[in-house]
Amino acid sequence: MSSLRPHGPSLALLCALALPLTAANCGKQDDTSGDSGHTGISPAEFWEIEALYGQPNIDDDDENGVSDWDDGGSADDNDLAELVVPAGVGELSITLSGAGIRVWLDGAVLLDETTTTASLDGVGAASLMAEFSAPMVAGSLSFEGSGNSNTVTLMGAPLTLNNHFQVGTHLWVLEVNQPGYTNASMVADLETILGSDRFTSVAGNSYGNDVWVQDEFEFGYRRSEGNEGELILDSIRSQAGRYLDSFPEEQLQQPDVAVGTWGNGTPNSLDSFGNLETSPPVTVDGVEYPLGRIYYGGDDALHPSVALTSFLQAQQVQAPVRPDSSWLCVGHVDEFFTFVPDSSSPKGFTLLVTDVDLAWDLLDSMDPTTAIPKYSSAHGVSTIGDLVNDQALRDLNEDIQQDEIERVILDLKAEFGLDDGDITRVPGIWEENSWCRNYALALIPGLVNLAVFTEATGDHKLLIADPFLRDSGEDQSTDPYIALWDSLMPPGTESFYLDNWDVYHEGWGEVHCGTNIHREVGADWWTDAAHLLGGE
Repeated sequence: MSSLRPHGPSLALLCALALPLTAANCGKQDDTSGDSGHTGISPAEFWEIEALYGQPNIDDDDENGVSDWDDGGSADDNDLAELVVPAGVGELSITLSGAGIRVWLDGAVLLDETTTTASLDGVGAASLMAEFSAPMVAGSLSFEGSGNSNTVTLMGAPLTLNNHFQVGTHLWVLEVNQPGYTNASMVADLETILGSDRFTSVAGNSYGNDVWVQDEFEFGYRRSEGNEGELILDSIRSQAGRYLDSFPEEQLQQPDVAVGTWGNGTPNSLDSFGNLETSPPVTVDGVEYPLGRIYYGGDDALHPSVALTSFLQAQQVQAPVRPDSSWLCVGHVDEFFTFVPDSSSPKGFTLLVTDVDLAWDLLDSMDPTTAIPKYSSAHGVSTIGDLVNDQALRDLNEDIQQDEIERVILDLKAEFGLDDGDITRVPGIWEENSWCRNYALALIPGLVNLAVFTEATGDHKLLIADPFLRDSGEDQSTDPYIALWDSLMPPGTESFYLDNWDVYHEGWGEVHCGTNIHREVGADWWTDAAHLLGGE
């Protein structure tokens, strides 16, 4: 991997109304009246409006290199949320509270941080358009008039990150093809598996051969009802235009697709987004998380930027979890556990977690003279016997399993509402690495560090590192490690084992680290996850 991480040397609108009103009573109304066209709510209903939610206007619709909010915005922007003041309400006094919000009327800014009060004459209906500067920006509009008063909560939509269960639409990878450093086989296999219409490889030399696209950015959404605005979370791992820093802006940003960075300071490995994942929908102690829960690794001494983790916590609907990954060299959660769909499970998923005993059981059952030439230069072992006869290696792995992984499993069970039946243990072997102060790295490629491409049909493609636990010239059908993995994978999944050895495994990562998948939207946060907002 690159030197950027220790991976190796070389929303259009939504307003929520109090009962008996429904979502159909709010937002843009049908044009059926003779004057303003807004007939959706009555004056009495107007005084019952509780909240107006809209997506933050941080994309770049005119593609001038400046976010629409920073560019001054526009009343015609499709990211504004509409609050209709119906005819007959009478003269109104309006007060805006809260920073990072603008309110438009008739194509001009009516209220902002410097102008916080205004009035409406009450002649005819009016359309107030609220504009938000960032996710979860909050404030209020207070209305007074005709002996009535009401305060409407204003809020920009949260950022929601994707999980493996959302349908995949496209996979991205960087292609490198140099002597001894090529992923051409993996790139070709991915295109065959997914088809050229769902797969893009970008020339690695365009971005300093920084192949770790998973680490650079995370796909997400800033949705509101009727508008599928996207928000790509860009990490701080590469900065000042170096390596993949400009990739999201150059390859992915477009109108309605925003790119934003939250985080500051000098990045460490845990600021990379192989260390930022989201569970499938879970229920924990009776609380439903229909968009799953975000999780990232670390401990009190080493962790992602506090600015980032504070931002993620503030989104509320995917309440983050921090399992301990401090024992790992790279320190990413994707190195030792991941969620995959499981059609046989009542919860619809299983949690794959590395278990060294399974690996040793397999290795001990093999002919010790079996040659494993791939491991000779990278790990200093040439046969299965070299592995099974290394007592120090066994002791190291036993300590990691008992002192680290089993402790994390207990945390994951509590934080995601899991029991033993929700967990599938999968084989893995760790080694100490002197380049990384003797922290742990995968010796056998970390097959758990996989990517899940979910199909619209409900099938799931698992993109997994080839373990190469076989002699040269032998194919995957002879590999006992692959056979074991196949026997453990849940129904409804199809496994593809990719050659990621030279570029990814020897660079301290695997398939998941070198791929990034765009996905269709998940649950509607404003209905399914409304109970998670502010504890209500």
